[in-house]
Amino acid sequence: MDQVYRYTIPPRLNSIIRIRTLPNACCVINDADDGNPLLVQYSDPDGFLAFDICPAGESVEIARLSVDAKTDGESVQHALKFHFSNKPNDKYPLPPAQYRSPPRRDERIRPGLELSECLSLQDDELLARGYPTRPDPELTPSAFDTWLRIVSNPIAFIEPHLVARSDVAGAPRPLGDPVNRDFIDTDNWSGFQAEAPAGTYVQVFGQWQVPEVSGAILSPKAYSGLWVGLGEGVLVQAGTAQECIVKLVHEPSVIVPVTLSTYNAWTQFRPIQPTAQLITNFPIRPGDVILGDVWIADKDPDIGPPPSLIPPPSLSGTHVWFQLINVTTMKSTRVLIPRGSVAVPGAQAEWIMERPQVRGGSPPLANYGTATMGVAAARRADGRYVLYRDANVTSITMISHHSGHEMSSVAVVDKSTMRFKWHAFE
Repeated sequence: MDQVYRYTIPPRLNSIIRIRTLPNACCVINDADDGNPLLVQYSDPDGFLAFDICPAGESVEIARLSVDAKTDGESVQHALKFHFSNKPNDKYPLPPAQYRSPPRRDERIRPGLELSECLSLQDDELLARGYPTRPDPELTPSAFDTWLRIVSNPIAFIEPHLVARSDVAGAPRPLGDPVNRDFIDTDNWSGFQAEAPAGTYVQVFGQWQVPEVSGAILSPKAYSGLWVGLGEGVLVQAGTAQECIVKLVHEPSVIVPVTLSTYNAWTQFRPIQPTAQLITNFPIRPGDVILGDVWIADKDPDIGPPPSLIPPPSLSGTHVWFQLINVTTMKSTRVLIPRGSVAVPGAQAEWIMERPQVRGGSPPLANYGTATMGVAAARRADGRYVLYRDANVTSITMISHHSGHEMSSVAVVDKSTMRFKWHAFE
């Protein structure tokens, strides 16, 4: 056993647990009482592992977890002991206060623009300097406000460290001819899908707050994913993944449910990448505001690292581009995947809450409560932006094919904003 961590965790509050382990390790979080694996999470290149814990009440008994961390050539084990109470002590202090990590070795800072530059630079000038193009402030005021905040402040670019999550995959919605084209039901998606002739959409983006999730007692792990994407069978996606499970702590007269959860940023390009690609050095937290952006473009062979030149979107481009910006922490990462011979048709753009496939099956949908996605728009091949409500969209409701229960729904807030609502695990 490498090290023992002891903490007091306040009841009914979500607390982050952050420990030091092996760099770039696959970490299995186990129930130390019975040895059963609970969650899988990955440490970052500096060796930090993070997950969340939320007890439903106080405890007299000590809750115990273990972490098995493994790389290709090394393994360590950590023990964690928790006392659920509002009264920390010397033996069981509170976890270290949540903090934002200092600048990393793999970060590069892009300076903010002056206001005059924000308003005067043309799209080609913005792209040449590594800034996204300016949304129309009259057509998409919320998108313009977000863009202005991002380009007028320094932002740290993180070179992504990707890990293929071999058991979890984003999946296309089941295809078929819906009775009503405006509203359809699927087993794995809820949200909006814009449809147009092939060659229409070259870029899609949206902004959301990472939801805090919870699971069901005596239930398998629950999952949810919020993302934006292009395509359907060929699917280009970028988003956040929320995963959780409930452990039971047996007290003399009561059982205390304890929710353990993880939060990750991810991308996927189907069919080239059959499973989700986690970005392990791009930390996100419940409540963080994330801007997701996906497009197709060339990659100049002389292109430098971010924040250098961004080529203009084009479906004939050689690469799929993913960009995720944590607007809360002002950190950004960008992933480029060669498109090869796989054509992205550009006939669909999506804004989706999903329960992903896990080992080919459908897990419970994590209880996310409600989640709002704004700045929901797509860019057409002619350079014009269209808000999701101004496009030819289909509203998608998630309904379990097994139970028939409505699991997740979506509602219009305004032309650029939608709200998702959780209804059932299964």
